[in-house]
Amino acid sequence: MEAAIQDYHNSKKQDPNYRPFDERFLMDKGYAYLDGGKVEDAKKIFALNIESHPTSWQVYNNLAEAHSKSGERDSAVLLYKKSLELEPENNWATEKLKML
Repeated sequence: MEAAIQDYHNSKKQDPNYRPFDERFLMDKGYAYLDGGKVEDAKKIFALNIESHPTSWQVYNNLAEAHSKSGERDSAVLLYKKSLELEPENNWATEKLKML
């Protein structure tokens, strides 16, 4: 996992427009890890998705869910709030914030 992420960063340094993975691909990969109980790996993939797609409200939801699942309530709250900042009509984040 670490080597793959480092390779991505190295490629990005060489070409700032380097985007080998679209948002959906990274989201699906992250959830595969999350559903498989590999929460830390999921968080790394979701964080990479935020780095690659910082204006997408959905990517913040994804990382927030992983943080919530690992018991990191404060981080999850901040991430859901960022998602709502980008998309105020995001009902998922609104409901999750009520639960947290």
